[in-house]
Amino acid sequence: MMDDRDDRLKARFARLRAEEESHAPEIDATLARARRGAVRGRPRLVWPRLAAAALVLAAAGGTWLALRRERPTPAVPVWAWRSPTESLLDVPGMKQFTRMPTDLLPPVTGGIR
Repeated sequence: MMDDRDDRLKARFARLRAEEESHAPEIDATLARARRGAVRGRPRLVWPRLAAAALVLAAAGGTWLALRRERPTPAVPVWAWRSPTESLLDVPGMKQFTRMPTDLLPPVTGGIR
């Protein structure tokens, strides 16, 4: 049973390989075309590449200058700084707890042991 599956699989791969080879160009023709191109030489597109490189450099330089520019920050003295979340600590009824209630504490006798 297993040999039958192997034979079918081999046959399928052989068909795929033959189909692929029918579409592939001949190696001699490909090498000859490459040699002709190397001898003749293709005109290189220098100016468009230089223009693209200059554009990229200009954009990078402009971005660098824009990020490098110093922006003045307002000087706030340390003693005048206030926490932006300070208002969250101001809860209703907090003014009643300005001192520790002494009547709820046990009396202290004899100091610390």
